[in-house]
Amino acid sequence: KWPLVNTKVCAIVLAIYFFLVILFRARMMSKTQTSNHTLYSLKFAYNSSQIMICSYIVIEGICTSYDAGYTFLSCAQDFDRSHRLERLFWLYYVKKIWDFSDTFIIIAQQSWRQLSFLHMFHHSSAF
Repeated sequence: KWPLVNTKVCAIVLAIYFFLVILFRARMMSKTQTSNHTLYSLKFAYNSSQIMICSYIVIEGICTSYDAGYTFLSCAQDFDRSHRLERLFWLYYVKKIWDFSDTFIIIAQQSWRQLSFLHMFHHSSAF
């Protein structure tokens, strides 16, 4: 029912794709230069989309949890309303795929100090 959720193959393919793009992009970036204006526009669009998606997830999560009767102490068993939460969790999962583009921006900027093992582990372990 939810794409990219029920199979481990999708996660493995996305992780392999992620590492291959980093390798090939690093080789290509050594030969070409990207303008600062293009990178600024790309970073602005990426950061704006992240703010909007994360804000939606937080607000919808609070509203849905409140409507369903969830609290910090006890949780209601209202499974009829849990489809909204399912969709929200799926959106969060898909957002992790969108987070991959952060690494592409770092490579385009040639900010090699930011492209650390911790950064790579963080993005690849999301699945």
